[in-house]
Amino acid sequence: MPYGFLIPPWYSGPKTSQEEIVLADIVLGFFLCCMCFAFAKAVSQTATRWNRLKKFTAYLVMVWIDWAATVIHSVIGWCVGHGTCSMQPSFWLFLAVVVVWTIEMHCLSQILVNRVSLLLFDPMRARRLKIAVFVIIFVLTTSVTIIWIPAEMEISRTWERLNSVWDRGEKVAFLIFDVAINSYFVHLVRSSLIANGLSKYRPLYRFNLIIITVSILLDVSNSRQEARRHQKANCLLFTRLPSLVRRGFPTIGSTSSSAPSRKWLSSTSRCAMPSSLAA
Repeated sequence: MPYGFLIPPWYSGPKTSQEEIVLADIVLGFFLCCMCFAFAKAVSQTATRWNRLKKFTAYLVMVWIDWAATVIHSVIGWCVGHGTCSMQPSFWLFLAVVVVWTIEMHCLSQILVNRVSLLLFDPMRARRLKIAVFVIIFVLTTSVTIIWIPAEMEISRTWERLNSVWDRGEKVAFLIFDVAINSYFVHLVRSSLIANGLSKYRPLYRFNLIIITVSILLDVSNSRQEARRHQKANCLLFTRLPSLVRRGFPTIGSTSSSAPSRKWLSSTSRCAMPSSLAA
C-alpha cells in the first residue's frame, strides 16, 4: 500500500497484534476516567485562581496545554493503532507525534519546577532553575526529534541503529533528571518546612519518598522493556495529572517519558495518553 510524505517504499512499520488492540481498549477505558477526573480538578483550580487573581497563571496555562497535548497524543495513537481516521504513516504524522511529546515534556518539567520554586525564597535562584531545566529538556527533545523521525520512517539501518543506541542514552538522561529534581524537592520540603516546625508536611514528605522510589524503579525496569517504554511514559503522565492540579504541593513522580519508541503506534493507544503531569 502507498504511504505518506517521504516514506520509503520498503517501509514495513510496527506490527500490532489483536491482543494488543484489546488491551489498548481496556486500558483506554480506565484512563478515560482519570482524564475526566483530571479535567474536573483542573476546572476547579482554574475557577479558584480566577476568582482570587482575576487572571490565568503560568501554572494553569501549562496544566491545560499538557492536558490537551496528552489527549491529542492518545487520540493519534488510538486512531493509528486501530487503522481509523485515515492516518497513514508519513513524515507529518511522525513529526506531529514528536511535537506533541515535546510540548508534554516541557510543560511537565516546568510544572515540576514551578512547584519546587515555591520553596525557593530567592527569585533569581528559581529563575535559574527554570532556565536550566528548559535547556536540558530542549536538548533532549531536539536530539530525539532529529534521530527518532528518520529511524521511525526506516530511512536507513544506520538511523535505526543510532536510534536504538540513543534511545538508551536518552532513557538514562531522563532517569538522572528524575532523580535530581525529585531529590531536590524532598530536600526542600524537609529543610524548609519540616525543619522549621511545620510537621503537617511529614505525611507529604513520606508519601513523596515512596512515590519517587516506585517511579524510579519503574524507569529502571522499563529500560529493559523497550516495547513498553512509551506506554509507561504515557500511563505515568496521565495518572499523575490529577495529583498535579491538586491544591498545595503535588506528588512529584517521574518526568520520564522516554521518546516515542519503535512501537509507538500500539503503545500509545494502549495507554490512552505522553517526561513528569509528573506533575
